Amino acid sequence: MDDSSSRAVKRDKAAIAEGKEINKSLLCLKECFRALHSSNGHVNFRGSKLTMLLRRHLVSDGASACMIANVSPGEEDARKTANTLAYSALVAQAGA
Repeated sequence: MDDSSSRAVKRDKAAIAEGKEINKSLLCLKECFRALHSSNGHVNFRGSKLTMLLRRHLVSDGASACMIANVSPGEEDARKTANTLAYSALVAQAGA
């Protein structure tokens, strides 16, 4: 393996690791919204850096949040669009 392909493999591994971290953060955020909606008394904001940063914006007095959902009219994106809309509905219920 030459040096350039070695760098490409390292970049790919870094991109995969970054993708995993992003997915983990989004899952933790989703779980926070679920807990806020269920009003069970405990919301775990320690699951990711993202949720720790957003905590005060989600639970303090007068807190509000805005979510922009990007959907596609394309048939090939129907499943992703449905998931996005379901996630948006969860966020809206948590804020209600």
